[in-house]
Amino acid sequence: VVLEEAPLVGTRSRIDLINVNRNVMVEVSPESSHSYNAFFHGGSLNRFKDALKRDLAKDDYARVNGFILVTLTDTDFPLTPDAFARQGVTL
Repeated sequence: VVLEEAPLVGTRSRIDLINVNRNVMVEVSPESSHSYNAFFHGGSLNRFKDALKRDLAKDDYARVNGFILVTLTDTDFPLTPDAFARQGVTL
């Protein structure tokens, strides 16, 4: 069972994909979200810091609830099984 844009229970966050049967959460995170960009973060460094905190909260949520969190970046595309294997998930 795979859910797309699924809400994380007890939070206001969403995760891109969750494979409920395999306990794997997938978050697609473009490189632009890993460094401050005035355009993407509304000109506010605090918004960028808040985005980083949300990413860390998703990682904590996965760990506490027994999921493996796979974060895919631009370098993982085109997508291959190796992108998952590097993060400990075999397909």
